[in-house]
Amino acid sequence: MAVVSKIDGCPTNILIDTGSAVTLVQSDIPSEPWRSGNLLAADGTHLTVSGKRWAKLEISNQASTYPVVIV
Repeated sequence: MAVVSKIDGCPTNILIDTGSAVTLVQSDIPSEPWRSGNLLAADGTHLTVSGKRWAKLEISNQASTYPVVIV
C-alpha cells in the first residue's frame, strides 16, 4: 500500500510492506556506519547499505520514531 507520509518532517510517498524485515530510506543525511553488505529488494533489485539511523515517520498525524537502514 502506498501512502503520503512525512519522514523527519519532509513530505514523501512511502510504500508500506508488512512483510519487510527492515525499513529502507534513501538519504544524503549522515548516518551511523552499518555492516557492509547488500540487500535484495522484493523486486529483485540489489541495494547497497550505507548506514543506519533513527527517523521520525508520520502517517495520518500519528508519529513514531523507527530505526531505518540507509541505501
